[in-house]
Amino acid sequence: MRLAEETRHNDQPISLPSEDLYGFNPFAQAIANGIRKMPAPNGYVLAINGPWGAGKSSVINLVLHHLAGDTAGGSIKVIRFTPWWFRGEEALALAFFRELQAALNPSLGGKAKKLLPKIGARLLRGGGLVGSVLDVAAGGGGAVASNAMAYLESLIETNDSLEALHDELRAALGKLPHRFLIVIDDIDRLTPDESLLIFKLVKSVGQLPNVLYVLAYDRALAEKLVAERYPSEGPHFLEKIVQAVFEVPEPSANALQAQLQAQIAEICELCFDGTSVEFFNIFFDVVTPEIAKPRDLIRYMNTITFSWPAVAGEVDVGDFLALEALRLFDPQLYRSIRVNKPLVCGLPGYHRLLEEPREAYDAAFLKDCPDRRVARRKRALQRVFPPLEAIWANTHYGTESADEWARSRRACSPAHFETYFRFALGDESLPNRELDEVIARTGDRAFMERYLREAVAQRRADGSTKASLVLNELILRADDVPLKSIADLVEALFILGDEIDVEADEPKGLAYVDNLRRISWLIRRLTMRFSSIAERSILLQNANKNGSVATVVWFALSVWREHHPDQGEQPKPAEKCLLHADDAARFRERALERLRQAADSGALFGHRRLAWLLYRWRDFAPDGTAETKKWAMQQLDQETAICSFARAFTSYEWSQSGSDMVSIGKATAHVDQLGDFVDTERFRQLSEEKIAKSVTSKENLLVIQRFIELWDEQEWSRRKEAPDDY
Repeated sequence: MRLAEETRHNDQPISLPSEDLYGFNPFAQAIANGIRKMPAPNGYVLAINGPWGAGKSSVINLVLHHLAGDTAGGSIKVIRFTPWWFRGEEALALAFFRELQAALNPSLGGKAKKLLPKIGARLLRGGGLVGSVLDVAAGGGGAVASNAMAYLESLIETNDSLEALHDELRAALGKLPHRFLIVIDDIDRLTPDESLLIFKLVKSVGQLPNVLYVLAYDRALAEKLVAERYPSEGPHFLEKIVQAVFEVPEPSANALQAQLQAQIAEICELCFDGTSVEFFNIFFDVVTPEIAKPRDLIRYMNTITFSWPAVAGEVDVGDFLALEALRLFDPQLYRSIRVNKPLVCGLPGYHRLLEEPREAYDAAFLKDCPDRRVARRKRALQRVFPPLEAIWANTHYGTESADEWARSRRACSPAHFETYFRFALGDESLPNRELDEVIARTGDRAFMERYLREAVAQRRADGSTKASLVLNELILRADDVPLKSIADLVEALFILGDEIDVEADEPKGLAYVDNLRRISWLIRRLTMRFSSIAERSILLQNANKNGSVATVVWFALSVWREHHPDQGEQPKPAEKCLLHADDAARFRERALERLRQAADSGALFGHRRLAWLLYRWRDFAPDGTAETKKWAMQQLDQETAICSFARAFTSYEWSQSGSDMVSIGKATAHVDQLGDFVDTERFRQLSEEKIAKSVTSKENLLVIQRFIELWDEQEWSRRKEAPDDY
């Protein structure tokens, strides 16, 4: 059922049976019939009871709808008193009597018209209900009491007793051919003192012929209030005033759920028939338990209507609906989730459980939680954040699950977590619309090359480039790339690999993934979509022809190690290998050829992975040690060679102790590794000459100086630790 916008967003009670979605109308019709058929009512007080948001006002409106024929025919006159319009007890009491007078006067004649005002004046002046009404006239009651002084002075001169005034009013009302229905709604909106005053006002007027009252309030709150103010009275206080109490019928769970689904489907453009089991698990375990009343539904849908458009298409709809439900109905848990991202994201394996024991999770999410909500909270947390099943359900997930969560942009994915809480896509994620366009155009080589180059130039908040994000997203969405586009995309990756493999995207701290690895993983995922190794071989050989040196070498190394792993490891089963062993050998030969070309052209010296490439050259060549040493020693005559070697064999190594909160970087000069390719004594001699003569650029000079300083520091440390060796 499609609801009108004003109905969905407006927290107003309904007025017509056609608007009833929760089964209130039959109940209201029964109440209306009872009011219509009650013989000779004498100040009868009927209460409509229900908690805040249960639909009391809607029930009253429907009751009056079913009495419309009686009111039109004149047999029932309705007086609706809205107490929360009046501020303060004095103003409220005065307004109550004025409203009754205005409604009753047209039916009363002559002297009888002043009976109710006189009763009210006596009650107010006597202090039986509130303080001196003269104080009201002095300014306490606002506009309602602006002329109260003159009004009351003309009434309180009478010598009649209060009982006599009541008798006269009862006699006058008893002669009338119609009855009065006095409706007082929204008592829940009043302050405690004002709420009690309403009951006292109804009681003070007393039993009047042809008068019925309908009061709407929360019985539990009213009885608690009475017990606090009048301990000796307890529930008897209300029993003396109210003759009959009727509970607002609770909407069936099915009715609320049906409306919830209908409105979510409309707002989120969601087809429930096509949603997953995971979605329904979240929906029924997290969202629906929070929607107990119609007002809950209205509040929730108003929230969703506002927040969903900001993240539509960028988050998992089930996780989003669940977290919005928690934000509204369990804000304590919502805040705990928001500030404990490390606990809810990622894969808490055995080592993680040792570092973050179950007690840490209980303290973060269950502390001060009411007992009735503990099980619900655990269930909600495990539905939205599946890794937490390792904490409370002894269920563990692997990296394939983590990839799927990232691909689906679930809240448990570290890259997408923040989007759920700031209602905007950060630079940890690529907009789905942009990603979809990129995937659709992966066969356009010119576009992809331009797009990837632009991505490398864009820095993110953490200093890395957009290129690392694009590669991560494409790895996750590799299965969505059209088959006809794979060859062009793979070729573009081989050609641009070295441009994309920038230092800004080097792993920091204890991370290990860089862009070269990302490119290799993406190429592998794309080409593995072809089941035939022959097809893969042809595609990769064509793409590899013009590949950049480091990309070609890295790829050759990865396919070679599938068949020739490092010592202690087993070869991959043939069916899981990207290529046959003879293909892997050909790619290795091609990589060696590409290394030699880069060395001859001088491009190798300008490469930021010079040290790594030298080792691969040594490993790939038949007599790699002699070949690489010969080439390297020949280069020392060049002015830039020493600087290139110094830069290539200086690195930062990261370490972190068990008690440290951060990892620490330490610069190291890898002199021994440099010695695998050049005579280090000759290298040092030439370096010191360059430093002394300052013949290189200032930038290069600083690189050489830093390498020599680190070399000296390391030598000094060695001598200090083992003096007998020197």
